Amino acid sequence: AQQLGEGRLDRRMRIESDGEIGQLSQAFDTMADSLQAARETLEQKVEERTQALERSQQQLLQAAKLASIGELAGGVAHEINNPIGIILMRIARLEEELNALALSGETAEDVAVIGRQVAKISRIVSGLLTFSRRSTAELRPLDLNDVVHRTVHLMEDLVRSRAVELKLDLA
Repeated sequence: AQQLGEGRLDRRMRIESDGEIGQLSQAFDTMADSLQAARETLEQKVEERTQALERSQQQLLQAAKLASIGELAGGVAHEINNPIGIILMRIARLEEELNALALSGETAEDVAVIGRQVAKISRIVSGLLTFSRRSTAELRPLDLNDVVHRTVHLMEDLVRSRAVELKLDLA
């Protein structure tokens, strides 16, 4: 009884007797079996909960990393936006001057290409800003076709540069 009280649940009395001592021994052995089974069940539940907690901690860590990336992307996007705005204004002025001088040709085409590429950078930065904004985690309908179109638009040049033909068949 003292050893059972100390937590040694593998200890059994095993006194074979029809008397009160035998009954008491059998009661202690039954109690030890029940306690041992309960301990094993409890240990299993503790292990399961520990694993669930570890998974939750990993998910929280991943969410924190994503939040940090979002904040970084937002900061970078804001820093890039200012020079982009200035470049776009200067390109517009160059295009006006070229048009006023009735100049066309390679220089005008170069300015137009630069303008398109800077506008593309601006769209990418805008996408980064959208990504970096904290969401309210409110569920709402989403147009998947729109998401696919925007993604394809962002990846268009990369896909084309690798000679990949992309066909969309959306609902």
